[in-house]
Amino acid sequence: MSKFSSKERSVAKFLNKYPKLKGKLKYFYQYFTFQLHKKAYSFQIDERVSLKKISNDGISSFWGYYDKTPNSGDNYCYHALSDNLIRKRNSCTELDIYLNNHKISSTTSWNWQQGAMLTWLSESEIIHNFHDPANGYRAKIINVLNKNEIIINFPIYSVHKEKRIALTLNFKRLAKLRPDYGYFCEKFDQTTKTDFNDGISVIDLDSKEAKLVISFRKLLNFHSDQSMKNAWHKVNHIDFSPSGDRFMFHHRWFSDEGIKKSRLITANIDGTDLHLLANDGMVSHCTWRGKDEIVGWMTKNDLGDKYFLLQDKTTDFSPFADGLLCEDGHPGFSSDLEWMLTDTYPDKSRMSSILLYNLSSNKLYNIGEFFSPLKFTGELRCDLHPRFNPCGNKITFDSVHEGVRGLYELDITKIVNQ
Repeated sequence: MSKFSSKERSVAKFLNKYPKLKGKLKYFYQYFTFQLHKKAYSFQIDERVSLKKISNDGISSFWGYYDKTPNSGDNYCYHALSDNLIRKRNSCTELDIYLNNHKISSTTSWNWQQGAMLTWLSESEIIHNFHDPANGYRAKIINVLNKNEIIINFPIYSVHKEKRIALTLNFKRLAKLRPDYGYFCEKFDQTTKTDFNDGISVIDLDSKEAKLVISFRKLLNFHSDQSMKNAWHKVNHIDFSPSGDRFMFHHRWFSDEGIKKSRLITANIDGTDLHLLANDGMVSHCTWRGKDEIVGWMTKNDLGDKYFLLQDKTTDFSPFADGLLCEDGHPGFSSDLEWMLTDTYPDKSRMSSILLYNLSSNKLYNIGEFFSPLKFTGELRCDLHPRFNPCGNKITFDSVHEGVRGLYELDITKIVNQ
């Protein structure tokens, strides 16, 4: 792989504080380095794995984020655009929802990174967000067997299937402060820096009731920092623990000059017992490892940026797969916690890799690399976002190595069973 050097990564990290400037400089630099390092192939996989395309040809299709899987048994869901247009999400473009290559729903509440928060709620139910012009952003539960629908009067962000509850946030605030993850069917120019009636809410999917459990007032009073004053605030990347008793989230704030900070917090479902796990300026992608452990890419103390293993409700932490996993990615664990899955961002040749790490043997496998054309950058990027299936022998991921978004699957049985 034509990796970026530590000096190049340091410059990129510095420019993270100035996102508008970073976007322009990054594109021109990537174009220049790609011309020097481009490869003759669009993908390459380990000889022990096999590749299969899940979504239909001829449409732009993807699943979304790395924190849930598109398949339930032999059934697969995904998002699709029939016109294959490459566009920014700044309008109410309609996106289709497919089940096994057949359209079953549509939505205008979506973005390229997380789609419409499409999620399997049970073996026969899916849930996704949509926009009702009269009532705003909402969610819809669809029974895929009889096509019955149930409307939830709030959009969902993260779902716990067994408890049938969801966590949610203000998607208009995300549209204002992080358009990669926001929705654009409603105006968001009235969004204020801090709204004490805004934050994270929990939704009971059966009673359809919602309650604000963590407000920005609570967050600004929790381990308060001088840089929080007069800043723009948002929450993002909410994720239930496997048991559903707690959840983690990112609290991020931005100065008017664009300088940003982030921290990782966990809490009980009712918003009590907040715990600060990371507060050294940068927290990126994280995942639960079992009931009370979290692995994520972040800065901790003076140890620099790397993957760390954190113990919830304690101050205990340690570097994770140190020296092997050296780049930010989208991590996840197999159900037996024996394997960790992550990916990389495009290198100088615009190739991104899917990495498989065995915790017992401390071995790392690069099981595939996939080309990402330069037209897929910024908000339009297509991260691989790899996810294990429930059995842990297959991986689904999104890719643009064929020039258009598609949902693919890698069979890794020969590696995990060796």
